[in-house]
Amino acid sequence: MGDLKEPSRITVNSTTYLIGTYRHFETDHFLREHGRHNEQGGVGRDLDEFGFGDYSSNSIISPGDVITRDVRLDSDDDSDDEEELEDYLNGLRWVMAEKTKEENSDHFVYLDEDDPNYEYWSDWGSKSFDAIQREIDKTEADLHPYLCYRENRPLQITYSVVLTVKSKEEVLYQKYFGMKLHEVQKKLATSLFGNRKTINVKKLDIGVEEMVLRLPVEMKLNVQELSVLRDLPPLCEVLDQFVDVSFPLKKVWTECIEEPMTQLPIRTALKL
Repeated sequence: MGDLKEPSRITVNSTTYLIGTYRHFETDHFLREHGRHNEQGGVGRDLDEFGFGDYSSNSIISPGDVITRDVRLDSDDDSDDEEELEDYLNGLRWVMAEKTKEENSDHFVYLDEDDPNYEYWSDWGSKSFDAIQREIDKTEADLHPYLCYRENRPLQITYSVVLTVKSKEEVLYQKYFGMKLHEVQKKLATSLFGNRKTINVKKLDIGVEEMVLRLPVEMKLNVQELSVLRDLPPLCEVLDQFVDVSFPLKKVWTECIEEPMTQLPIRTALKL
């Protein structure tokens, strides 16, 4: 599971299962970034009527679920200040306008060289039109919930959760659910791993530590190789809930361990 603006994912062998909130637009006019989200399998969070992330279901814990942090703290929308987003968007639009005027010039200058933002905006000026427009689209999408809320204007959108099954890059099928994300995550994990007391795993990749793992009851993994994208302490506290921590590891990768380690029990490896 990665960025909350991307769908959550489970990959088993060569098959990837994406779970995301899908926007069903009631008009032909919608933000480009929202359309891209749908094309990529939705977003990795529930949404409210204005488009803000809805994290209320994070406090719903069922048997088998593993909490790796205080899920009540989860919020990506609220971390972005509306005024900062507006300033950023205005800057991007200015860069695009100036770059358009200077299209045939080899040198782009947004500000005087003694301005503290000179280097930052000059760097944006050196990027392609497509890259700048994509960033504008993303920022407009981040701002949109604030504008709708301020105007008390709920979106003309309905939501469902979409499960996308892919083999490598080929989409095999999609299925839509009138459920919350955590319900579909639990349903998928139970379908894949339920009623199996022990599962042998060659390599377990955990992309994000700050989440609830929706797992079947009494599931245990015998893991040969463990890879964790971020620092381990929060995960280490709960790992034995779904992994046999006495099983000898062949390799471990984490942000806090520079070199892969071999043939160590997971609990020993994670304490190094």
